[in-house]
Amino acid sequence: MQVLKTTPIFFVSSIDPQLAHWRDRLGYKVTVEVPHGDETGFAILSAQGSEIMLQTFASGQDDLPAAMPQLRAKGVAFYHEVSDAEAAGRAVAPGTKLLLGPRTTGYGMREVFVLDALGFVHGYASKA
Repeated sequence: MQVLKTTPIFFVSSIDPQLAHWRDRLGYKVTVEVPHGDETGFAILSAQGSEIMLQTFASGQDDLPAAMPQLRAKGVAFYHEVSDAEAAGRAVAPGTKLLLGPRTTGYGMREVFVLDALGFVHGYASKA
């Protein structure tokens, strides 16, 4: 199993007010926007080889309900693109708690989410 990329997911109350900071001040471009109700629930922003994700707490509650206490406390999770999500899940199993998965998403990723010993949520994903 090889780690290909790690992207932080920042959990926020609302995404739209955050865009001024990331897009207008730091030059990130919104590459993906996913609605949740009447507002943006998830967004991916990229700039010069760097990437961040923003997700609302409400969207996270629907997507990862078992992780919400930790996501509310820490405010950040880590999304690791790997060569084999299930192998990554097995590799980190000692000392972590399985929160979700393995699952295959509608956007074509195989994902496993775990809680590490420090209370951070990590998602491991590979192309399905």
